[in-house]
Amino acid sequence: MVKLAIESDKKSSMKKFLPFLFTAFGIYVLVGCQKNNPEPVVVAGFGYAEDESNYKKITFTNLSVNYKTVVWNFGDASDSTTEENPVHLFPGEGTFGVKLTATGNDGKKSEKAVNVIVASPQFTITFQPDGAFGEDALLHGLPSVTDTNFGDNPEFAGNAWTFSGIPGVVRSVIDFDLAIIPDTVTITQAYLSLYAWDSDMGFGRHSTLSGSNACLLQRVITEWDENTVTWNTQPATTTQNEVILPESTSDTENYLNIDVTTLVKDMKSNPTESFGFMLKLETESYYRLMNFCSSDHTNPALRPKLVVKYKI
Repeated sequence: MVKLAIESDKKSSMKKFLPFLFTAFGIYVLVGCQKNNPEPVVVAGFGYAEDESNYKKITFTNLSVNYKTVVWNFGDASDSTTEENPVHLFPGEGTFGVKLTATGNDGKKSEKAVNVIVASPQFTITFQPDGAFGEDALLHGLPSVTDTNFGDNPEFAGNAWTFSGIPGVVRSVIDFDLAIIPDTVTITQAYLSLYAWDSDMGFGRHSTLSGSNACLLQRVITEWDENTVTWNTQPATTTQNEVILPESTSDTENYLNIDVTTLVKDMKSNPTESFGFMLKLETESYYRLMNFCSSDHTNPALRPKLVVKYKI
């Protein structure tokens, strides 16, 4: 076999080598096929961003590579679109399966699907006031102090005990300034955290000496004043949507993130019949005690905390 260099084009300096095969019957020219460059692989991809003024309006950005055309499907029964970077208005809150199909020059396709969560922005407000701004008070049922105000006491308790041999029941009330939350919003979550009394002084720590110290959190429906309220003038409450605090498992147990969402919703929807929470034992028989720190406690981290989340 011999190879001959043949110039294929006067304007080209490149040469091709065509192999010739000599046989007894003649010359056969073996012509090789020139390979075409492979088509780049198409890969679909996209990003998206929520509109600042309208959470249902989302801008999609096509991040596909090596594509010729794209098709968007938004998973909400709307028509698909071939726009490059569409702006789509979803019908409301929900999770929508958005799919982008990118097609390359060779007709091959690539898909990218993402579950897009469309939700109204949520805001959080936290209440944990100190003694100057907090509104809470003990209501002491010991006969000798039923007309005494305990609005600056650092304890927040549900208690049934004997004091020098005389039985007495203690309840507590607390209020948060929910008026700063706009009336037009939708409250989605509300959590109350109560921190265990950290001393053997005063009433002492949680106790189940004679039985369960499970407590109730009830909505207060009549007005009261932190500086004047007493056992004898204590406000009325309602059992509607009351929350049960289960028996303590240790004498230092904190009760964190108590779900009071329904109670807080009731407070916002009935402001003229809502004046905070009352804490009291489910069974007011001594000797039982659930004792927390009040807003008058010297440690800011141990004061009652209410976290409310809402949507506009």
